[in-house]
Amino acid sequence: MGLLPKRFTATNPSAEWRENPLVPLEVDLDRHRLGPVALGDPIEKLSFLGPGRRSGADKSWVEYPMKGLTFGAKDAALDWFTVFLQPSPAARFGAFRGRLKFRGSPLAPAAFASEPEAVRLFGEPYWRDADEDEALLFYEFGPVEWQLEVAPSGAVTALTVSPPLLADPEQRAFYKVSKPWPPPQAAG
Repeated sequence: MGLLPKRFTATNPSAEWRENPLVPLEVDLDRHRLGPVALGDPIEKLSFLGPGRRSGADKSWVEYPMKGLTFGAKDAALDWFTVFLQPSPAARFGAFRGRLKFRGSPLAPAAFASEPEAVRLFGEPYWRDADEDEALLFYEFGPVEWQLEVAPSGAVTALTVSPPLLADPEQRAFYKVSKPWPPPQAAG
């Protein structure tokens, strides 16, 4: 019998990971990557982050509160990641400690100071949903979606990179999306 791959289930595979400070903590928004790791890549490629804390109802998330980052896995592959652009006391996260790149250049924190600043930089979102707690801006890039969370203060507080939630007709109904799907391919 051959060796079986480690499953992302009962145990925390990141518990054995060793942080590698030589790998930059960076989100490349042009390539939708967390460091050198793309959605769908094996989670072991994230071992440079070091040990994290398991979370989520099904324990499929790994959190790095001090780094302002969390990610989720599906079938031992990176499914999504979120960076907290502002500290989130309720969620116990500090601000993301890495850097963000867009169009080949580092992004200044001012890019996320307000929703209008983010829209000026990234363009109009495909969809915007708002309630009394937050607004969500959805940007669609074929197999990848960005969700920018906007606090009632107007500051963009978090950025999630994931497969498109709005590709699901039930989710589009939940968010009352009235635009056609799929959206025209946006320039990233």
